[in-house]
Amino acid sequence: MSRSAHKPTPNWRLMDPERVKREAERIEVRHTATPRQLDDATEHLIQQLLEIRQATTPIKRSATGKRNNAFWNYKTVNSTRALRSAEREHRRQRTEVSADALREARQVQKTTLQEERTRTWRETTAEATRDSKLLWRLASWGKLRSHTATEQPQLPSLLTDTGGVASTKEEKAKALADKFFPDTIPGEPPTPSERRGWIASLIPDVTEEDVARALNRPSPWKAAGLHNYTKIGSKHVPLQ
Repeated sequence: MSRSAHKPTPNWRLMDPERVKREAERIEVRHTATPRQLDDATEHLIQQLLEIRQATTPIKRSATGKRNNAFWNYKTVNSTRALRSAEREHRRQRTEVSADALREARQVQKTTLQEERTRTWRETTAEATRDSKLLWRLASWGKLRSHTATEQPQLPSLLTDTGGVASTKEEKAKALADKFFPDTIPGEPPTPSERRGWIASLIPDVTEEDVARALNRPSPWKAAGLHNYTKIGSKHVPLQ
């Protein structure tokens, strides 16, 4: 295998052009008066451009046999990331605000995907008017595959501890567990008493003086809490 196959390649399709513009505004241009200064300024400019590329353009993943989707660009990536973030936030909070944010993120991603698919299809058909080979590929796709169901993603081959290909359900489950949960602590789960002791160890010690200070801290006319207990009433209730 050639060394070029291992060289990281930028995925220009996922480049964020808005961030490129912002980063380009901060490029430092050095004034030159001698050939040596011109060489140094050129190297400095190239280094700045490389840093912008690294910050705005991800690296292509290794080929897995999966067909590339031309509509998958920085817009669809950002909308999908926002949707995943909204899903995680809703699982943590379960509030109306998080539910509304999740619905909005889903709608934004759906709209973005549809718009980018439409844009890609129009660009492809326009290019086919100038490329006869692409035109025949589109005609073949329309005749043979346009009416078929979308292919479902397939799990890549997993390797066992011995280096063979996992074939059974148990082997695949173990391979996935070893890959994504390599630091699982073996042993039995804690008993209820052990859990209670662990939780109790996290609760700080509270003294009577701490309670008195907490009761005297609010304003005397502060509204009563859940138990209709005001600060005025606390002055007439002894701690013991």
